[in-house]
This record gives sequence, C-alpha cells and structure tokens, in this order.
Amino acid sequence: MHNQSLIELIGEDAEIAGIGQWLEQNGRRLVRSSIEEPVAAGSGERIVIRLFVIGPTTSARAISQRLRHDSREGVATAGCVAPQDRTALSKALALGLDDVLVFDRNRFPLASRQAGIASQLSGSGEEQHDSVEDEEDDHRLHRQLRHLALLACARMETVMRDSAARMLRPVPGGSRTTRPAAGPVTAPPLSVLLVGPPSQAKVRINEALGPVSVSHAETVAAAQRILTHERFDIAVLGAHDERSQRTVQAWPVTDRRSDPLVIGIVDRKQLAGEALEAWMQRHRVMDAITTSMTLEEVRLHLHFWQEFARVRARLLGHSQSMPADACSEQAPGAVSRDFFQACVEQRRKGGNTDLCPVFTLRLEDLWDIGEEHGYDTAGELLGRMVSSVLESLSMFDLAAYCGNGQLIVILGSYDDSDDPLAAAARASERALAKVRKEVGDFEQTHPHFSAEPQVLVPEIDLSIQLHALLGMCRERRMVIERRPVTEPEQHHVRSLEPA
Repeated sequence: MHNQSLIELIGEDAEIAGIGQWLEQNGRRLVRSSIEEPVAAGSGERIVIRLFVIGPTTSARAISQRLRHDSREGVATAGCVAPQDRTALSKALALGLDDVLVFDRNRFPLASRQAGIASQLSGSGEEQHDSVEDEEDDHRLHRQLRHLALLACARMETVMRDSAARMLRPVPGGSRTTRPAAGPVTAPPLSVLLVGPPSQAKVRINEALGPVSVSHAETVAAAQRILTHERFDIAVLGAHDERSQRTVQAWPVTDRRSDPLVIGIVDRKQLAGEALEAWMQRHRVMDAITTSMTLEEVRLHLHFWQEFARVRARLLGHSQSMPADACSEQAPGAVSRDFFQACVEQRRKGGNTDLCPVFTLRLEDLWDIGEEHGYDTAGELLGRMVSSVLESLSMFDLAAYCGNGQLIVILGSYDDSDDPLAAAARASERALAKVRKEVGDFEQTHPHFSAEPQVLVPEIDLSIQLHALLGMCRERRMVIERRPVTEPEQHHVRSLEPA
C-alpha cells in the first residue's frame, strides 16, 4: 500500500486560497470543499487527510457535524489556523482533531490584515527575517503532513487486519464470518519517558501529557537502564539548552520497530532550520516541540503523538488480540499463513491494483541443526530469527510463518516513487543483516539464512502466487542440500525407467 494520500481542504474559497496554492506548489494531491458540503470528496480514496480551515467566525458545530458524517477509517484530521489565534486552537482541541497546522500571514487571509499592520510598523530587515521563518515553517508543515499521512495509513491498516481476523473466526457450523468481535479490545495505558536535566520545559510537558504513565531520567545512561526492563510508547528528549543537548548526544540510534517514538524539546534560538532537521535525523527524532509554544499548543502537539502511539501499539501487538488460528504457535510474534492471505485479500478489495512487495526469509538448514544440536536448540534459533525479522520491519509490515523455517513478509507501505521490487529487496537485505547480527549464541550451529524478494500481482490468483513463491523456496532448499548421488542409487533410478 502506497503512502500516497489525498488532501481535502475544507473551508470558504477566500480562506483556503493561499493554503491551497501552497499545497499545490508542493505537489500535494488536493481537492477543495466547504464545511456544509456532504462528504463526497475523496470517498473512494483509502488514505485521506482532511484539513479544516478554522478562523474566528468558523462554526465548531458545523465541523463537528461534518466529522460525524465521515466516521470511516483511513482518515486523519487537522485544523489550519493563523499564528497566535488562541480561539482556533481551543476549537481544534475541543473538536478532537488529530493535529493543528499553523500557516503564516502570506497563506492565511484571516490573519493577513493584522499582520499587514504589524509589518508596516516593524521597519527594515523584516523581509529577511520572514524568509528564514518561512523556511522553518515549511519544514514543520511538511513534517506534520507526512505524520498525518502515516496516522491515516496506520488506521486503515488496523481496519484491514481486524477484517482479516474476523474472516478467521469460526461460527456454529464451521463456516467463517465477518461479524465483529464480542467486544472491543482495551488498549493498555500509554507510557512516556522524559529524558534530560530538570527544567521548566519538562514540567510543562508533564502537565500537557495528561493521564499517562510518566517516568523521568536525567541522563541517557539512566534512560537506557530503564529501557532494558520497561517498555515505553514515547520518549521525550530535552534539548532546549547547551547542557541538555550534550546530555542527549549519547541517545542510542536503532532501527527496532519496538523502540519508543522519539520527540525533542528544542529552543528555536539555539536549534532551528537545517540544523534542527539534521539533529532530528541524526537522533531519529520524529518531531520537535519548541519552548516558545504555549501550554495549549504543547497539549495539541502531544495529543497527536499519543493517538499515533495508540494506533502503533495496536499494530505491533495485534497478535495478542487475534483469534488463536490467526497466530503461529511455532514462531511467536508471526501470524499464520491463513491470516497472512486474508490480509493480502483485504488489501485487494475496492479495486486496489497496487503491486504487493513481499519477501521470504529462510533458515535453510533448520532440520540439520535439529538433528545435530537438538530440536530445542533449533526451535530457539528459529525464535531468534523471527524476533530479529520482526524488529527490522515497520509497523505496517506483516510476517507469517509458513513452516520449514520459512517466513514470508508483506510490506504494508512504501514510497510512491519507489519500485515495489526494489523496496522488497531493500527490506529483505535489512532483515537478513539483522538476523545474522542477532544470531549470537547460536553461531556454533553454523546456520545458513537466505532471502528472496518478490511482488504479488493483482491479475493472478493469490493462492497460486503464494504456492509458487513457497515452492521456489523449497526448490532452492533442495538445490542447496543436494548431496552427490552414489552409483548404486543411479542404477536403482534407471531400473525404474520404462524399457
């Protein structure tokens, strides 16, 4: 499934003109509508971002009614507001929108009149300052739109997996059904780790988080000790002054999908623009909260990441809420082949013609290791392989155990410009490297791993493609394990041939 998303810009024509122009200039797929229009724009799209332009006279009730009429998944919502518009921020918080995008005076007509007076009184040098701030705002807005697309994609993924799980639930008589589960699955409470020296910024973060479990660590070393025996959904790194920046320099950068989402606290006077982008990329920081934000702005910001963490937790811990026949007993953490096939079928519904990138990863000599070192050792090695593969994947990817030491993985999301087969090849190489690195204590068994990237095409029956893919795995295994044939065996084979 592509990360491609449709943006629906909702508001009056005079309000959305500047914002719509900015979105189009940046290559965004865009449709326009008013708040009173029925929900029709993007009704056939799987991933939609709805941007509500909120000003002093915007009716919160009208937006609320619009939200109620569009309750389907695969949608993320945000408010577009002018700088310093506290009324609009309060409306967005009350409406429960996922995020708030602040557009400057050049793109938000409702704020342009006030900003025009301020610019006339500011004197020379204003244009240069504005261009620097505009560049920083562009970085921030692009990040927020990218994160909204990820949230919408994750919501759609949970819906498809829930639908696939319902297909596997038996009913009296032995047939399958799509009826809903007996009751909703209660998500565990979120846990947040605040890292950095004591500061007023951390106090404000703690206050804005609301009713969640919060732990504190003044140093990265203390945070690492906590992370070894406790799981966290979000980690907030204090980097708002020189001391705290030095403290978080040692933050470990890993690619495990079970790691907490990392958010930074920064001061725009010390870390902004390209320097901020580089710092975030170096430390794998998803987003940044500035010390100049009001408490309400911080609360709205954290609200988004708390919702994102909840959806992410559902995807990563999905096997805990699935029926027993959807999970693999031999490889904990992986799903069964039936559930895997049901998930792929869900992706194809609605006329989706995207190619599905997949790859297989195999422990080629599983049975030889079992015979030589014991089947308990082979089972532990298989478990290590599965856990390593899972840690190398994204939250959208799904891995199924197909027996004989074989895993098949479908990539749930990849970039629009990426070739599906190339995406599968990179993911397989990353998983293979992770597995070989994490073998550890099992090196004495001399395991041999291999991977094979492929794509599933919509024109061919899915079962046939899966059989062919796993059949190629078996053929490759036979070639690798082939032994020299002795002469008596050759005579025996010839004796079975017809005269």
